[in-house]
Amino acid sequence: MAPSFGKIALWTSTVKEMTARSQCRCTDMSSACWPGDESWAKLNATVRGNLVTGAAAASPVASCSASHTSSEQCGAALNRSKSSEFWNMKFSGGFQSTGLQGGFSTRPSEYAVLAHSADDVRQAVNFARQHDLRLAVKGAGHDYVGRNSAPTAGSLLVATFPMLGIYWADDNTTVTVEAGVTWQDVYIQAQDRGRYVQGGHCPSVGAVGGFSLGAGFGPMARMYGTGADNMVSATVVTANGDVLLASETENVDLFWALRGGGGGTFGIVTNISYRTHVAPSAGGYVRGGMVCEDAANFEQLLVAFLQFIPRLFTQYWGDSATPNALTHSIDLSLLYVGLTEEEARSVWKPWTTIMNGLSKCSWKAALSFSDMPLIKLPSGEENIRIYPYPGAHYPRTGDPAVDDRLVDGFLGQINQWSFGQGHRYVLEEDIVRDPVSIAKKLIKLTSFPTTYRVLQFSKALAGGSSVGNVSANPLVRKAGVALMGNEHVANYFPHLPETRDTLVNFIGSMSWFWSGGFCAPSDIQPSCLTPAVQSMNDSEIQACWGGVHRCFEFRSEQFKNYTAVLRTEFSTGSYVNEGDYFEPDWQHMFWGDNYAGLREVKAQVDPLGLFVCYHCVGSEDWTLDGNCRTSETQTQEVLV
Repeated sequence: MAPSFGKIALWTSTVKEMTARSQCRCTDMSSACWPGDESWAKLNATVRGNLVTGAAAASPVASCSASHTSSEQCGAALNRSKSSEFWNMKFSGGFQSTGLQGGFSTRPSEYAVLAHSADDVRQAVNFARQHDLRLAVKGAGHDYVGRNSAPTAGSLLVATFPMLGIYWADDNTTVTVEAGVTWQDVYIQAQDRGRYVQGGHCPSVGAVGGFSLGAGFGPMARMYGTGADNMVSATVVTANGDVLLASETENVDLFWALRGGGGGTFGIVTNISYRTHVAPSAGGYVRGGMVCEDAANFEQLLVAFLQFIPRLFTQYWGDSATPNALTHSIDLSLLYVGLTEEEARSVWKPWTTIMNGLSKCSWKAALSFSDMPLIKLPSGEENIRIYPYPGAHYPRTGDPAVDDRLVDGFLGQINQWSFGQGHRYVLEEDIVRDPVSIAKKLIKLTSFPTTYRVLQFSKALAGGSSVGNVSANPLVRKAGVALMGNEHVANYFPHLPETRDTLVNFIGSMSWFWSGGFCAPSDIQPSCLTPAVQSMNDSEIQACWGGVHRCFEFRSEQFKNYTAVLRTEFSTGSYVNEGDYFEPDWQHMFWGDNYAGLREVKAQVDPLGLFVCYHCVGSEDWTLDGNCRTSETQTQEVLV
């Protein structure tokens, strides 16, 4: 249901004046518009000494660019940065994604407020507005399109990761989470209380911010809804410095926008209260795979699979299946919740019969079922142990703040340099009506030699949770699966010098990429992939880096070919947090018919466009870097 508008209490101060402003934010630290030392000192005092500048605002990896840093120090910093999902988030200049080829690169702001409270956030917002600064907001640092950094060092970052409070209602039916908390911390506390909270799969994703503000899907979203569905209230600092509570009864239009309208857009959220659920007492995993001898038989297999999977469009199923036209195979990695193993087996029994009737196709890995282990609470009640997810382990970095946190296999996304990502909802009615057509489209899309092409059951909600009054793309409720594709490498830092140390760190962790046909044969010389790199001279090192960049350009162009086919074959909606950076129709793809309403809320809560991020609501009023207005209007009514 779209908002009724007019209910948000905004711009209420009686002290207002008309101010002529430049078309562009003040981003040049040498210009007259840039605040002087006295102004920054005053801000530092108002945020209780939590303003950091220069090197203190960056990640330790940045030390690799300093002339006084030894090779050993640089190597240690690089190794530590890739050792844990939780390492980078401890620094205002640390980001999970380092950028996207041909799109963006994350850049630490020269000034950052490490906010410990809503008042710290408010003071930073007021300062940025009064000085017309480019403002960026970073929580845990997970963002695939760089919305949590500004494109220039001349900006002010509000980093909320120091806000770590978790507060449970007496009956545990709700939990209030501050902006720096990661989902792992919420998960463990919930499990100990016999409760389930709908968050993301990756434990280091922030529990407040872009995840739920963009909708927020997790492995069990079909059963329990999205993060946005489960949002009870949110505290948000708006562009005029007000600290508002948004809920179904207060500031209801803003609340609607926050439930799916995207992060970094309507204000800075300092905490969210979530609805919790009784933890499930049954659940498990299904693994397996099928393979065919040739393309024709693979198409028959895929059609049969598409005819079968509507059985899974219920509240009980999540995770993914991976069809691959290059290997003529389908791999299964699914979970179930609210079902026993016997009940799960009964759902899949017809598929065994179907497989037996397909010629030249066989099991490359027979279906295996495994229940999640049980956890016994002090009350004697038993629920399934959801956390940690399979494959999780404790890192060993030597830092107690990191070593007591689980990692569940997402190390390949740390310091991620992306070549692109694509996402589309595949509607249930289309799968049921014409599985042959859908199969042909999927064959086209899975014929690209890329690293990740899956059909996600967890990020499509047809047959699952009830509809919430949220602003996310409503097509997700009709989607049987979400088609996801992305490609990236890890541990590449675009702003670091291209030295032997950075080359060894990068190529050494990505040998599978170089040997897997992802580059043209002439790109990377074999000697660059061996210990011989340690004895190369500077010109040879630079030649190796040149090959890396040729490979990057090749992969980027290949992925753009993929997304061009994706847009042609599927014109349905997309998930804002995992959509294509180069999406031409991003407003409609990300929000569908809800976009017009979101624009109205944006105009109310942020008429100056203080909160600007790439392909966020209202960003069409700004240049792509978010620094300059595209409108001719220079005069606005502003709070001073």
